Amino acid sequence: WGRSELNTLQRHTKLTDAEQRDRSTFWRNYVGGIDRLACEVARTYCHAFTNAEDWEKVTVALFDFDSMTANDLLGKVSIDVKETPEPTTLSVGGESTVTYKMTWRALPKASRLKGSWRLTLISAAKLKALDGIARKSDPFAEITATTSSGLSLKLCSSVKVVTLDPVWDEVFDLPIANDPKQLEVALDAAAPNLGSTGNVADTLEWDHEDGEKGQPMMTSQTSDLTAATQRRVSAQVLGDWQSRLDLAANMRAEKDPAAQGLLPSVLEEREITVPSGGETPLADGAGTPKPDYANYAIGVTERTDTENQCNCSVFTC
Repeated sequence: WGRSELNTLQRHTKLTDAEQRDRSTFWRNYVGGIDRLACEVARTYCHAFTNAEDWEKVTVALFDFDSMTANDLLGKVSIDVKETPEPTTLSVGGESTVTYKMTWRALPKASRLKGSWRLTLISAAKLKALDGIARKSDPFAEITATTSSGLSLKLCSSVKVVTLDPVWDEVFDLPIANDPKQLEVALDAAAPNLGSTGNVADTLEWDHEDGEKGQPMMTSQTSDLTAATQRRVSAQVLGDWQSRLDLAANMRAEKDPAAQGLLPSVLEEREITVPSGGETPLADGAGTPKPDYANYAIGVTERTDTENQCNCSVFTC
């Protein structure tokens, strides 16, 4: 915690085996965190901003929020995606109702988005009392929009405490993209072939409550999963994303041999060294900075962790 160091190849080789394992462990955790963060950001963007078709269905599910146990379902209803400028009230089961309105908001032609369906969640009424002591509930809403191609956008309202007649007046945007390939273009700009290899939307599918990739899990369903199931689900999506990173790295290395070692493919335990000027990898003998990374010294130790079924690369520069 709070410890960091610039570790050169020469310094790394002088460390004890225990110290090298220590650096390897924390580097693996760091790289794994970056991989997961990139995966979640790309997946969220994919489902929110790459849909160029109409949203097929919107479901509003009302839950009673519980801090210590799973959230309880109060009721749900499907809403037609169409202009509904006046407040409209629908039943979510029994006497319980929800009131909403929906409008289309067109955006300028130069925008990445064609426009957005704006769902205003106004209120709910006569909800069931699921908190026994207060004889009230703490309701919140989950809005899930889906397409026929499998894209799914889930949005969540605030929690209204101790009430059976919550008033939200919250607006939720359901965007329609001009071009469904914007994410692929952005990923390719970051690393050639990262976005254009295969179908990136298949890689970035949401997790399903049964542990398979598919439709998104509701919050209440997620909390019911065992920790082991959640790990398996996350590992499946993250593993597909890391495979995409490895493929892009391999293709980059094939086109540019100087890049080999910067983004290595982990196939076996081996060491790669690109020779350079000793302890000053970023400069030549005269101290002049070198913009071309062929002059950098990069040592890479690659290992496969069979217990956790993951690969790691230890970089020293």
